[in-house]
Amino acid sequence: MIEDRDVFSLLHPRLRLIINRLGYEKPTRIQRIAIPRLLASERHSLIIAPTGSGKTEAALFPILSKILSREARSPEILYITPLRALNRDLSERLEKIFTWLGLSMGVWHGDTPRSARKRIAGSPPNMIVTTPESLQYILVNKGLAEHLSNIGYVIVDEIHELMPSERGCELIASLERLKRYSRSFIRIGLSGSIGNPDDAARFLTGSMAGVNIIIDRSEKPCRITVHSPLPETGSGSGDRDPFFGARISKIYEILSRSSGSAIIFTNTRDQAERIGSELKSMGADIGVHHGSLSKEARENIERSLREGRLKAVVATSSLELGIDVGSIDLVIQYISPRQAIKMLQRVGRSGHREDLESRGYIIASENIYDIAESMVIARRACSRRSHREIERLGIRSMPLDVLAHQLVGLVLEMDSIYIDDAAKTLSRAYCFRDLDEAIVNKVASFLSDIGVIKISEKMGRKILSRGRRAMQYYYKVTMIVDTKSYRVVDITSNRAVGELDERFVAKEISEGAVIVLGGSLWRVVSIEDDRVYVEAADSSEGSIPRWVGQQIPVDSRIAREVCSLYRLAASGSKIASSYPADEETLKRLTEAVRRHAETGIPLPGDGVIIIESWREHGVNMAIIHACIGSKANEALGLYISSHVPGSISYRATPYGVIIASQASIGSGDIASILSMWRDRDEIYNRVIGSARSSGLYRWHLVAVAKKMGMIDKDISFDEALKHARLFENTVVGEEAIGDMIYEELDLETLVKTLEEIKAGRTRVVALDLERPSPLGEEIYRGVSGFERVRSQFIPRSIAAELIRRRLEEKEAQLVCIICGHTYREKVSRLPERVSCPSCGSVFVGVNKYGYERAEDLVRRIARNPGILRDPKGLSDEEKEAINMLKKTANLVASYGRKAVLVLMARGVGPEAAIDILANHHGDEDLYIKILDREKIYISTRKYWD
Repeated sequence: MIEDRDVFSLLHPRLRLIINRLGYEKPTRIQRIAIPRLLASERHSLIIAPTGSGKTEAALFPILSKILSREARSPEILYITPLRALNRDLSERLEKIFTWLGLSMGVWHGDTPRSARKRIAGSPPNMIVTTPESLQYILVNKGLAEHLSNIGYVIVDEIHELMPSERGCELIASLERLKRYSRSFIRIGLSGSIGNPDDAARFLTGSMAGVNIIIDRSEKPCRITVHSPLPETGSGSGDRDPFFGARISKIYEILSRSSGSAIIFTNTRDQAERIGSELKSMGADIGVHHGSLSKEARENIERSLREGRLKAVVATSSLELGIDVGSIDLVIQYISPRQAIKMLQRVGRSGHREDLESRGYIIASENIYDIAESMVIARRACSRRSHREIERLGIRSMPLDVLAHQLVGLVLEMDSIYIDDAAKTLSRAYCFRDLDEAIVNKVASFLSDIGVIKISEKMGRKILSRGRRAMQYYYKVTMIVDTKSYRVVDITSNRAVGELDERFVAKEISEGAVIVLGGSLWRVVSIEDDRVYVEAADSSEGSIPRWVGQQIPVDSRIAREVCSLYRLAASGSKIASSYPADEETLKRLTEAVRRHAETGIPLPGDGVIIIESWREHGVNMAIIHACIGSKANEALGLYISSHVPGSISYRATPYGVIIASQASIGSGDIASILSMWRDRDEIYNRVIGSARSSGLYRWHLVAVAKKMGMIDKDISFDEALKHARLFENTVVGEEAIGDMIYEELDLETLVKTLEEIKAGRTRVVALDLERPSPLGEEIYRGVSGFERVRSQFIPRSIAAELIRRRLEEKEAQLVCIICGHTYREKVSRLPERVSCPSCGSVFVGVNKYGYERAEDLVRRIARNPGILRDPKGLSDEEKEAINMLKKTANLVASYGRKAVLVLMARGVGPEAAIDILANHHGDEDLYIKILDREKIYISTRKYWD
């Protein structure tokens, strides 16, 4: 059998010698399969194998062997990866091979110095390593363009990462443009395990015809165990949730038992920082790695892990792909990864060689849905048929922002192009397979309106040529939306409590919303340029909390299996053999499901939707149990919203929709909505109409406007939204709807579910309850991030003390309005009766807004008091400063140190200070009144001129 042969012997002798010198002892399984097939044919190929199986060498070795058999061209190989960090790793890995073979390679991406790019353009290496974004610039680089006819091979690495995104569509469309220079280049895609390889082949090449799909179907040993640790009796102290503490202790125990290094994956940066901090405090050598850290910080962590100086790294998806971090003994996933394909990719980082077992743990919360979801994902990821068990990847069809960018690219390459020729070129890309001239005309007209291209006509055919803004637009636009981080600040203590991603802020929260951050509940007071101001929230407010970790969608197949698992557990079936979890975790799942069944309320699952409603804190609450996945339930929430007049809020989970409304809405009302027949178009229109007023649409409108060059990336989201609204009735708005549907909604599953209800194949059970059912409670807790979140309701006395401490730490600039003496002093160090240290006067003003020449101004007035009677000689700024100093001096003369303290508060001027000082009843009330005034200021200041 070919798998048993030493396929390295088929390679060019010079390459064999170097392979041997570099320690490649024997080929891996995928190399044994792929190398002979790639050597024997000149066909497009897709190579699919687990992480760490040697896919790069499987593709490159046969190509290099062919190049060595004849005269090498430059550039002959284009190697494309989704990350700059992967470019760097690849370059370091392959540099020796290329050098010893007498071949050259160069890296071209955003961090490549201009001088290096100029050198590559003038004298291209045999292989250029780049990213999809940098390929856009390579194609319009006149110096390099004349050499592109030499390209014989294009390798696309981590294709599973690019395939579902607009970056992937941009890349594949660019390869069709590349065919103008080199018509016969071979495409080779490299992918980790993927659920729909045929679609990946179509994505890579435009069709399935003649594509080598090379898959390693062998079973790499894989073991994932789910643990949901409970705290020991009496554990937990201070502010730390004992359940969180139990999970951290379990992680520490696993790390302590392991002789090697580990990666601990989390779904959010907040979790990564929190876990890293806790483990460090326990004495573990831990690093933290995520996208918000600087490039230098990330590289330092990678190096430390690779060199064995760290026991473990806590990371988000930033370490999911093949960045070299050395030998990893095991992988720990904190809370469900929500997708089997993610878990398979992550656990594959351990036992990185194909003969070593990939070993992983999922540390689930105590929430039953999190436990069951983790068990289902663990089973699927380590299944013998994992390629059929993991999620199928989507391919975005007809993204208009990508189309616009590619049209401009074609114009810049060719100076002018017929519209029908542009449509023909781009329609060969799989994501534009349905592209026609009418769509190109529509997008071209928009680009013409904004001055990017010009449209003319010749012999009845429309021609596109460059407009005045073509170069600026092309180089400015990318399909990566730059998002900033918002610092979350507690207004009571002025302490930063965490960070939130702009995407989450735009989509999920508004003023008054309750969020979960750092295991605590916070109510949003105001959202500003780079700050989210919050105050402590009480869990009994009747609000549905928002949690950033829910942005990763759970597939409908996972959701259905979770509900099937409940039924298996309730029936007494042995589930331990199929679902890997420790005995205690399995027992808790079974007991929870049986406890629900004992109430007489049916278990959710295929063929039944349960609706339960109750009233809580004056709010009508409902849960629709529907095991249809995150995106379908998001669509269901919007569909229900479209039928309910008045204020309604909802939160979609993979297993249902939670509704909170002031309007009178019960389970029967919701059941009627679900049973009401609507045709497909009306369902779509209702969902999209409801979505237009949601944060989902606002985010995608701004994101598309950025991707189409309409908005500068540095402005605030509110400003960006105002600009984006101007283009709502253009292709920008049309693309925003398409983008939102693809990313957020599963309309097909929603329609199918409603059709099943109408046909009687799915029954709807409506229940009005005093309180939610056991599984209803678990769904509700799930939207809080599967944490036992702390209610942050702070007693007045403690809030008052926090405000006092904050204000007393501030430094005041004081100005005597009698002699002009100016000095600075901490509020805590001021005497109760404040007086000028120079002349003794009690008329000491507070330079609240930092007027720089306050002392000189006061001295001028002291020398010439007539200025105050006839202030014509003063500027408006000076008049305002004098007025402020006089008012604050009168307050200090009357109230002493207390007046200075009040004036140190945010947004508290003399008038507000008078109101607070004259009407407070004791110190505690004083500080609470200050806090109330600050909240008003923070929530309204953005509306001021």
